[in-house]
Amino acid sequence: AGLTFDTGIIGPLMISNCITQNNSGQGIFARWVNDMVVDSCTIKNNTLQGFFISKTTTQIPTNIKISNSIIHSNNDLGISAIGVDGLNITGCSLVNNGTDYSIKLESESKNIVLNSCDINNNPILISSGSNDILLNGNKFKKTDNNQSIRIEGNLSAVVSESTKNI
Repeated sequence: AGLTFDTGIIGPLMISNCITQNNSGQGIFARWVNDMVVDSCTIKNNTLQGFFISKTTTQIPTNIKISNSIIHSNNDLGISAIGVDGLNITGCSLVNNGTDYSIKLESESKNIVLNSCDINNNPILISSGSNDILLNGNKFKKTDNNQSIRIEGNLSAVVSESTKNI
């Protein structure tokens, strides 16, 4: 990974104006990290996810903010969030990430806000068990099969004023 933050880092942790690219693995790897801010970064051309955020078997990451960043051309996903409680993605551009999804929210992720982002070429996936998700003011462009958002299972999500497939 380009930047690795592993197990038990309690912030505040601020990463700004950085470039993480062409890494073997993730651009940013964060497991059980709390109070992390990533602002105005470029995360691109990594062999796996651009940004990977995950829980451990007993601890969950909380209060993660990603803003004003470009997450682009990562081979697997743009952002993968596994078991996160409190993820705010605002003003980001996610373009040409992987073959399936730009953003994947899974394993009971909750309290998620996706606001004013441009998502190009791949939809987002919200997996079963994820809840309290707000999608507001996003633009989805040229997604496969005209699918901008894929929801699996029962969950609580609000889609507000998002523009699909422009």
